[in-house]
Amino acid sequence: MRLFMLALFCSLALQSNAQRYQVDKDKRKKKEFVYPSNVVKINLSSLMFKSLGVQYESKVRRNMSLAIGVIYRPQSSLKLFDLAADNAANSGISPSTADMYRSAVLSRLSITPEFRLYFKKKAPKGLYLAPFFRYNRDQIRFDFKYYENNSVVQRTGKATLRENHFGGGILLGLQVLTKKHLSIDFWFAGPWFGYNKAQLKSTLPVNNINEFERAIISSNIEPIISNAKTLSWNQEGIDTDISRTGLGFRLLGINIGYNF
Repeated sequence: MRLFMLALFCSLALQSNAQRYQVDKDKRKKKEFVYPSNVVKINLSSLMFKSLGVQYESKVRRNMSLAIGVIYRPQSSLKLFDLAADNAANSGISPSTADMYRSAVLSRLSITPEFRLYFKKKAPKGLYLAPFFRYNRDQIRFDFKYYENNSVVQRTGKATLRENHFGGGILLGLQVLTKKHLSIDFWFAGPWFGYNKAQLKSTLPVNNINEFERAIISSNIEPIISNAKTLSWNQEGIDTDISRTGLGFRLLGINIGYNF
């Protein structure tokens, strides 16, 4: 009888311990922190280029999220143009083209939807691979000098280059989240291939500009459009359409944001 009672006591004790272990295990599972599904971010990299960039990201599955980013640059001078102008002698461009670079101002709107795949299935946290689509709309305005027929007075023309870029690529990145809702989003490399359609226009008194002067104007302006095409003229001035494909990169960058 004593043996039976001892066995019964041991059995109840083991069962109680097993139940307590299961309860403790369930409690530990419940205490595992789950990060919120949404992140809103500011693009710090774009600030270096006089642009404001924001991105919104939302988790759709354990390993997936959707994001959309917008970058806006108000009309302002471009450092790369200034550097090209300052190194005109080394880059082989004429003094007239250097003056065009110095006068140039750029405005930009960029929209980038992304589909993010997180490797550890803890979206929106961790290492990710992101196929993306990108649309850029650029506008460059610049001045150039020219002479009319039989005149020694130098005049100033104004030109506008409008460009629309469409393309897609893939991005590798890492998003770090903290329990205090801070988000730090790094990306390492993002090659993309796209199509660019552009139009260069300038209204000029064509009847007062001879063929020789037109050739000089064209040779000075063509480096700004990367010698993509010889300028075309009509009765109102310069009107040139440019279409091309090419490879681009989203370089190293960082977003800082709020996870909610």
